[in-house]
Amino acid sequence: MISNQKKSLRFLLAISKQGSRRHRLSLAIVSVLLGAISLVPPLRAATLESMASLPQPLQAFPQVRFSNGTLYGTIYGGFNGDPNRGSVFQLSPSGALTTLYQFHAATQDEANPTILIGASDGNLYGATGPKAVGDLNGMIYKLTPSGTFSPLYRFVDGKGTHATSLIQGTDGNFYGTAAGDSSGGFFNHPPSMHNPGVFFRLTPAGDFTTLYTFAGGTDGSLPNSLIQGADGNFYGSAFCGPEFPANVFSGLGNVFKITPTGTLTTLYSFTGGLDGGNPGKVVQGADGNLYGITTYPALAAVFKVTPAGARNTVYRFEGNNGTGPSQLTASTDGNVYGTSQDGGIPQAGSIFKIDPAGQVSSYMFDGAATGGHPSQLFEGEEHNLYGAAGLGGGFNQGTIFRLNNAPPRNLLNISTRMQVLTSEKVLIGGFIVTGNVPKRVIIRGIGPSLNGVGVTLPDPMLELHQGPNTIALNDDWRENQALVEATGIPPTNDLESAIVITLVPGAYTAILQGKNNGTGVGIVEVYDLDQVATSKLANISTRGFVDTGNNVMIGGLIVSGGVGGGNARVIVRVIGPSLNVSGLQGALQDPSLELHDASGATIAANDNWKTRPNGTSQQGEIEATSIPPANDSESALVQTLAPGNYTAIVRGVNNTTGIAVVEAYTLQ
Repeated sequence: MISNQKKSLRFLLAISKQGSRRHRLSLAIVSVLLGAISLVPPLRAATLESMASLPQPLQAFPQVRFSNGTLYGTIYGGFNGDPNRGSVFQLSPSGALTTLYQFHAATQDEANPTILIGASDGNLYGATGPKAVGDLNGMIYKLTPSGTFSPLYRFVDGKGTHATSLIQGTDGNFYGTAAGDSSGGFFNHPPSMHNPGVFFRLTPAGDFTTLYTFAGGTDGSLPNSLIQGADGNFYGSAFCGPEFPANVFSGLGNVFKITPTGTLTTLYSFTGGLDGGNPGKVVQGADGNLYGITTYPALAAVFKVTPAGARNTVYRFEGNNGTGPSQLTASTDGNVYGTSQDGGIPQAGSIFKIDPAGQVSSYMFDGAATGGHPSQLFEGEEHNLYGAAGLGGGFNQGTIFRLNNAPPRNLLNISTRMQVLTSEKVLIGGFIVTGNVPKRVIIRGIGPSLNGVGVTLPDPMLELHQGPNTIALNDDWRENQALVEATGIPPTNDLESAIVITLVPGAYTAILQGKNNGTGVGIVEVYDLDQVATSKLANISTRGFVDTGNNVMIGGLIVSGGVGGGNARVIVRVIGPSLNVSGLQGALQDPSLELHDASGATIAANDNWKTRPNGTSQQGEIEATSIPPANDSESALVQTLAPGNYTAIVRGVNNTTGIAVVEAYTLQ
C-alpha cells in the first residue's frame, strides 16, 4: 500500500511542476460541496440511470447487447404481401438509431425477423417468422455487425415452421425450438398443415438435426423458449399443450427438461388455476431453479419451478406494481430481474428484482429523466443491467438506461493545487468518510517544495474541521515527525504541514492558508491509509479562488479498482454562480471544466452543464444523478473511469476569475 502511495505522491508533484501546460496535466478529480454548499452522501449501490436520450422513437425493443454497448433488435414487417419485410436495427450507446439490414420483398424467405442473438464469434444470428397464411416457412441467418447477411438454414416442411427460440450452446453449436401452422391455427385441420414443435441443433456451417419432435400431448406444443442449464441439459417452456382439439395450438403449456441427445421430461404442466398458464421464456437462477412468467389469465405472474418439478408463484402483477412484464434476466449477481411496462406513480414501469430467498424489490421509472415503458434487460459489466425505454428522455422519445449494480469504487487519494490567498480565498477542501468503521488518513499541505508553478505558498498551515469544531491543527509536519514518517509519504520541506488522524464516518473540511497571511500556490491532499477498511473516502471537494495562467484550479484523485477491479462512475461538477446565494462575494460567474487522464489526454470537457460541446443535450443524464448544478452556467460531467489517475482543471470562461467549488461524487 505504501509503495502505491509513494507513486501517487510522485505523480502529484510531477503535475505541480508542469504548471498550466494543459495537455501535459494528469491526475484526477475533486469532489463534493463544501463551505457554503452542503456535502451530499453517495448514491445507493443500485441506481437507475439514464445513459442517453433517444432522438427518435423505437419501433421495437432491442434483443441483444454487445460488450461495446451497442444494442440490436428486429422490426417485424408486414403480412400477406406487404412490401415492408422488416429490418434489423442498431442503437449506439449515445442513442443513435440506424438500420443494419433491411429485409427484401423480392426475396420471400428473407422477411419478418423475429429472434436475434449474439454469438461467440462476434456476429448476430437470428430467425424469421411466417410471412402469410399458407405454406411459408421461416429461416435462420447470420448477420455481421457491418450488415453482411448470410442465410444459414431454411425450414422446408411446408407447415409454416419457424424458429421460436435460438441459443448458442457451450459446444459452439446453435440449439433452438421451432413450430408452425400453415393454416393459422384457427381450426382443426390435418397434421400435414401443423407442426407442434421440434427441438433442433444447427452447426455454424448450417447442418440441421432434429433432436426431438413434440407430439402436442403432455410434452406440450409451441415450445417458445430454451436455455442451457448449469448441468449441460436444456430447459424450456411450451406455450401450449396438451392440444385439444388435436392439431391446433391450444392448452396451457408446461416447463420441460431435454437432454442434448433429445430425451424430454415434463417438469410441470400448468392447469389454468392459481398457477396460471401459457408460460414465457424461462431462465435459471443462481439457486438452480427455473423462473418464468405466465401470461394467463389476464394478470401475469412470475413462477419458480425446481429441477424436481415443484412450482410456486413468486410475484404477481396486480396493476399497481406493473403490467406487461418482459422476459426475465438471470444476473451473475445471483438475482433474477425483469421489467414491467406500467406501474409506479407515473405508470412508467419498473425493474423488479427477485433474490434467491424470494424477496422482491423494485426500481421505478419516472417517465421523464430515466425514461419509461422499458424493454427487457441485458447484463453488462459488473452486474450492471441495460435496456431501452420507449418514453421520456431529453426528446421524450425514450432512453437507454442502466441499473447500476456495480460494487463501489474507492477514491484512494485526492488533491487540489491552486493559488492560496487570504480571507475567503484560502484553499478549502472537503471530503466524506462513509461506512460504519473509522478511517485512517493523512492530510498534507504542500507549498515550498513545488517547482515551476510561480510563487509558492512559503509556509502552509493546515486545519481540519468537523462541522463547527476544529479537530486538528498543524504548522510544520515535524511536530509529529514519527507519526508522519510512518505513513511513508512525509512532506519534503520542513515548513509544510501534515495531519495523520483516524476519522469516524462523517463530513470533514481541511483548510490550507499561509502563515502570517502569506500567499502563493499550494496543494492540499488527502490519502487513504487504510484501504482494507470497509469505510471509504466517498466524496471530495475544494473551494478556492480560480485565477488565470498557472493559478487556475487543478484537482486530482486516484480511483482504485475496488473488489476485483473494474470502473468507477463519477460526476464531476464545478459550482460558481450559485455560491452567490449563500452571500459569498466574488464567485466565478462562468466556470469551465476539463477532465484529463494520466497521459494528459482530454477525456471530456464542459462549459454549461445542460449541453455537451457538440451541442447535444446531457441534461437527462446529469439530472438522473439527483445532484445537477443549480445554475445553467455551471459545469458537470458524468464519466465512467478505469482505475488510475485523473485531473480536473477549472478555468473561468474568457479568463474570468473568482471563487469556485470543484467536486466529484462516486455514483455507486
